[in-house]
Amino acid sequence: MVQDQTLFIWLISTISESVLPRVLSCKHSFEVWDKIHKHFNAMMKAKVFQQCYELKTTKKDNCTVSEYFLKIKLIADSLLAVGDVITEEAQIDVILDGLLEEYSSFMMQMHGKSESPTLYDVEALLYVQEGQLDKFHQELALSNVSANLAISHSKQNAASN
Repeated sequence: MVQDQTLFIWLISTISESVLPRVLSCKHSFEVWDKIHKHFNAMMKAKVFQQCYELKTTKKDNCTVSEYFLKIKLIADSLLAVGDVITEEAQIDVILDGLLEEYSSFMMQMHGKSESPTLYDVEALLYVQEGQLDKFHQELALSNVSANLAISHSKQNAASN
């Protein structure tokens, strides 16, 4: 009984103020330990649920491929730290699901491969795709500027005649 009380006092004295109210009704060290364990286990489950949801809803949106992969890797690593392993295949599915519509041909190409691509393959090919899309958007912007200049120039000529 003396050992239990010594352990009980030590546990109570080392518990943070935010957790302390959860164990004040305890009389023995095993009760303190049990309540702390249940509390943090529930908190961990909630965190895993939140991160799984975040992983499934992560979208590329306006970020770069590098930023997008980093977001997904951080969540997957965070889940791994609490014992919830996200397979490479699942990460690839999340990556492809979060891409914008302009990447639809890329997604179909990845899903159509006879061998499953690795995470590194997907990342490398996505960098190439991003570069091609950037080039296309720049060319489109330049052609719009050229078209606007041509229209503006023809309006000026018509006004001066």
